[in-house]
Amino acid sequence: MQSNLEYLAASETQKFAEGEIVYVRGTKLFGAYTVLEGRLEALRSAYTNDRFVLRLVYPGESLGLVGLFGGDGAINTIVALEEVTLNYISKSALLEIGAAHPVVFEKIIEAIGEFVSRALSWIDFSVSATAAEKVLWNLAHLSQFSRSDADGVIIISMSQQEFGRMLGLSRQVVNAELNKLVEQGVVGMAYGEIRVNTTKLHELSERRHK
Repeated sequence: MQSNLEYLAASETQKFAEGEIVYVRGTKLFGAYTVLEGRLEALRSAYTNDRFVLRLVYPGESLGLVGLFGGDGAINTIVALEEVTLNYISKSALLEIGAAHPVVFEKIIEAIGEFVSRALSWIDFSVSATAAEKVLWNLAHLSQFSRSDADGVIIISMSQQEFGRMLGLSRQVVNAELNKLVEQGVVGMAYGEIRVNTTKLHELSERRHK
């Protein structure tokens, strides 16, 4: 597709080391990103010592579209959780491609709408959900982006502390909830990893919603 070729010609690849900041909440954005490799954290605050993680960002996801076209700047702080590779395109180049290929703008609006919908759903959920519900929901979500071993067990490369930070829960609370799941055979723990038996996770989630 011609628009894809034009996008690639107008964009550039950028790399960020672990812990490096891509952009800070409130700053003016001049372009948008697509994640090619690695994971990033979306932090609530402009101050990186406030480690409240709104969500993790994975390969294939876009960054900066809401802040780029919303007019108020970046809506969160983006930090590389590990070495990452991003594809960057400036706003002017994006507008030029969009003018020539209206379908590009349709995709942008669609991406913004999906992001806002996910954000609102998470806000509603996080206000009323118990710690156990947050743990189950996020295990299911992270399992979609994680690798599996030879037995089909999903391996989430994340420590309990990192997991708790993402959920806004203390390590002690997360540890207690994960231990309950270990006893039920839903998860297994290893250093820097959470191993998920997705079959048992889905069965448990279904029982809880009955």
